[in-house]
Amino acid sequence: MKLRYLFAFLLLAMIAGTSCGPTIEPPVDMGYNFIPIDTGRYYIYRVDSIRISCIDNVFDTVHYEMKETYPYTFLDGSNEIAVACIRYYRPDSTYSWSLLGDSVWTPNVWWIKRTTTRLEKSEENLKIVKMTYPIQTDYEWDGNAYNSNPAKTYYYGTPDVSFNNGFQTFGNTVTVYHEVDTSNLIQYTYETETYARDIGMVHKRWYSFTAITTSAPSGFVFCDAMLGGQQWYTVPILQRVKNGHLVNYTLIEYGFE
Repeated sequence: MKLRYLFAFLLLAMIAGTSCGPTIEPPVDMGYNFIPIDTGRYYIYRVDSIRISCIDNVFDTVHYEMKETYPYTFLDGSNEIAVACIRYYRPDSTYSWSLLGDSVWTPNVWWIKRTTTRLEKSEENLKIVKMTYPIQTDYEWDGNAYNSNPAKTYYYGTPDVSFNNGFQTFGNTVTVYHEVDTSNLIQYTYETETYARDIGMVHKRWYSFTAITTSAPSGFVFCDAMLGGQQWYTVPILQRVKNGHLVNYTLIEYGFE
């Protein structure tokens, strides 16, 4: 009988100890792997660049490929580890890569580094805050916080959504919106970068232009032809570009080398 009571007591003690123990929370997903920065990685992008000026009769479309590599690390001016980012250019896959920079001895070296709260990237000697951590939908920050340019609001879309960049579909992506003004009937700005977990940037878009805002004959044949006799406000803004650029970067290959 005493043994039975002893067993019941021990069982209750075990249950009480279990229920009062500390709760172990899962680690916070900071989102670091949306932009991996380990050395040896490379990315190849197809770049489509369109320059339009219907007044000057300019409709230039340029297609080329850009390669971005992370070949080595170094200590930056803050004595922190950064990863070198060296870029190459070629008209298409039938050409050899050309280093971007003055020469093979003085390449145009960008760099990238991560702290616990943000990811910084230097592009043309301009330090940009590409991401802040943890990643949260609609969270805003100043992408130009560490350079002399005017403040520029960046913000997140919804993380871990599927995205098709026109070449393939990527799961678990997040889009960073850099500058968006698509409600204005005169000016149009749309700048985004989309990243996939464990891969990096899979697409970049930069649209910036002014649009035709009169239906009266302008004397510029190509401007008038965009309207086709319709009232300007009935024509979608992307079909009545007066002057500006439309650029897309599409990831077509990536890996380690």
